Amino acid sequence: MEPEPAGPPPLQDAEATVVGVASTWRAAGERGQAGAQTEAIARRESGVQAGGSAEAGTQTAGAAHAAAGGTGGLGAADPAALLRLFGEVLPLVEEALRENVTSTAFSVPEQLLDDREASVEATETLRPFPQGNAHGLVCTGLSWSATGMVLAASFGRYDISGWCEFPGALATWNLGARGGAREGHPEHVLETAACLMCCKFHPQHPALVAGGAYSGELYVWDLSREGDTQVGKSSITDVSHSEPVVQIAWHHDSARAGRRANQNEDYHVVTLGADGKVLIWSIAGALDRPIFGYQLLHLHGETLKMVLWGGACLAFRERSFGRQDGAFLVGSDTGSVFRCFLDYNERALEQFAEAAGGPKPPKLNSPIKAEHLGHDGPVHAIQWSPHERNLFLTAGADSMIRIYSTLKAQPLMALEPTRVALLAAQWSPARPLMLCAASADGTLYFYDLNSNALHPSLAVDANGARDAVAALCFNPMSKDYVATGDGKDGVVLWALGERLQDPLPAEHLYIERFAALALQDDG
Repeated sequence: MEPEPAGPPPLQDAEATVVGVASTWRAAGERGQAGAQTEAIARRESGVQAGGSAEAGTQTAGAAHAAAGGTGGLGAADPAALLRLFGEVLPLVEEALRENVTSTAFSVPEQLLDDREASVEATETLRPFPQGNAHGLVCTGLSWSATGMVLAASFGRYDISGWCEFPGALATWNLGARGGAREGHPEHVLETAACLMCCKFHPQHPALVAGGAYSGELYVWDLSREGDTQVGKSSITDVSHSEPVVQIAWHHDSARAGRRANQNEDYHVVTLGADGKVLIWSIAGALDRPIFGYQLLHLHGETLKMVLWGGACLAFRERSFGRQDGAFLVGSDTGSVFRCFLDYNERALEQFAEAAGGPKPPKLNSPIKAEHLGHDGPVHAIQWSPHERNLFLTAGADSMIRIYSTLKAQPLMALEPTRVALLAAQWSPARPLMLCAASADGTLYFYDLNSNALHPSLAVDANGARDAVAALCFNPMSKDYVATGDGKDGVVLWALGERLQDPLPAEHLYIERFAALALQDDG
């Protein structure tokens, strides 16, 4: 066998050979050493000594306490001494709290208020009868829609004795529309068989409005309907009002809310009549008759007999405070101010319906739960404060504005801007301490209770003819507008200046302190 041929030898490093080639152009480099030094850095040490300290103490109890065996401290070892100490200190603390409530130390200086615009300017006059007012109707009531864009006004007469022979009307203006509505022309003019004495928009449905007539009838309209806008009209029966409807309110039926397919039916219409009846109506039916009712029976303070009081004005709390309860206020035609309550259940509604359909009308109980010190003459306006739950105001024929708390029978404050009757009054929905009243001589009085509680901040001539202004209504959605009657058949829109629109710093705190006055002891 032939041997295999040998392969190449394994690779290995060969011995390196260094070869140097001298440069023909580069000269030898020169080398040298050099140094540099910065400025000397200065250093210094120092110290500081803290000031001295001291301790001091004070004894809350006097010498009499020490003599009685006080320990000088508040330890739990002597409960009797602690009780004696509280007995000595408590009157001083209560006195300091009373001073804090009435203090004006943190009030906004009046010179600051004077720097803000406090003007009221008539911007528009709206008239419902472009062809003439043949029946001499005047504006008897005003109401803004839930959106604040539509204004409704009721028209009737106050100089009627006996049966009403004059028609009435409900007029509405859409102030958000262009064209005719902005030129003062109404969007709707709905006639009624008798004078219309009041009107009120639904608090949520922007097109649903109710009106009360001199004949005692209740009307409900839906302005969004084509053609006939009338939803219903009450009938004149033994159960309904026998005298004019003087005030209307929408009350949320929270006990039965959510049971109906139409949420608008969760509200009932509450009417107050000059006959002393308070009737509740459901718009779910045909409005033939009320579903429940009361009458204003209350003990007369002088004769000590039960008397039926005629109604003049009515008010419920706004739902901004949460669930709307059954509490409401009534002002009477003789000056009495009552706090009332709606209290009925399903069984009571059934019994009322059965009696109303029979030969004998149902018995009407009294809703009155308390009485406040009233006016000397009819109460023309009453309203809960939209900012403080327990406060409300009234205005009457005795030229007085009274501010009450539900916690006290006597008024907290009485204002007298004029010597003539006050026919309307309202709180500002934007400023907690501002209110406005309208008088029988055509003057509007604006009060800013934060700066001056004795005199009105502004008095405005509403019509230039000293005609009585019986209707007044702030726009709840636009804080810069208020509407009033012009004393005749027109409605005036007023633009409010900055000072009358925007709340002052901490104004909500001030009205809370004002309401707390009712908690103080009369002594």
